[in-house]
Amino acid sequence: MPIINANHQCPLLSRVTSDSLSVAASSGSIECSFSTATDILTAKRNRTKPDLFGNLICYCYVYFIN
Repeated sequence: MPIINANHQCPLLSRVTSDSLSVAASSGSIECSFSTATDILTAKRNRTKPDLFGNLICYCYVYFIN
């Protein structure tokens, strides 16, 4: 049975699955994310609401990491 190349048949589905199912080659990016999270959520800031915390993580990622 021949292997079917789905890139030509379903290009959008192929792109979405490759983006969502790919695995990072190193753990550096996730370690950086956890480090940023621990910088934001400290003992003095333990009452931060989850939505604000998520927004701060996104802000730090966009403006400081990238």
